Amino acid sequence: MMLPKSQKEAKFIGAPRYFTGIACKREHIAERYSNGGHCVECDNARIKPPAQRKKISIKYYENHKQKCMEASNKWRKASGKSYQYTKTSRLNNPGAVNFLNQKRYAAKLKRTPPWLSQDHLNQIKNFYIESAELSKLLGVWHEVDHIVPLQGTTVSGLHVPWNLQILTAKENSMKGNRF
Repeated sequence: MMLPKSQKEAKFIGAPRYFTGIACKREHIAERYSNGGHCVECDNARIKPPAQRKKISIKYYENHKQKCMEASNKWRKASGKSYQYTKTSRLNNPGAVNFLNQKRYAAKLKRTPPWLSQDHLNQIKNFYIESAELSKLLGVWHEVDHIVPLQGTTVSGLHVPWNLQILTAKENSMKGNRF
């Protein structure tokens, strides 16, 4: 059976799929669903186990690093005086970025125990200083990571020196919010 060549044509005849021959944003040349226009291959990728989906995401990021960074920066740094949640809000998100940053900051404060000594606080500070120095020295961005995440789904750790480690930004993002 020959597939329709457009979404409009597929909807008109009641076909569940159509084929344009044009690559999707993830460069799949595959059939598309009539009801949403999304690629069948992308949909199949979503069904894969999380570890496999993560590999696909990393591969996409590595192949389209500049495009991803531009989109992220556009989302973070967009100008605008007020934040409204709409479909285009990702283009105007200073409020959302501030919210997420403050939420993380509050979680860190809540998970910094009052019984920490000044020596412990200095050790924590040294992790951040060492991370910045490594970034400058090696030319690869390093971050301070919590071994047991502050906002984990199954377990939450404390903001203490023995729960910190220095990882590259890539390793830290791959680890995510998991223990």
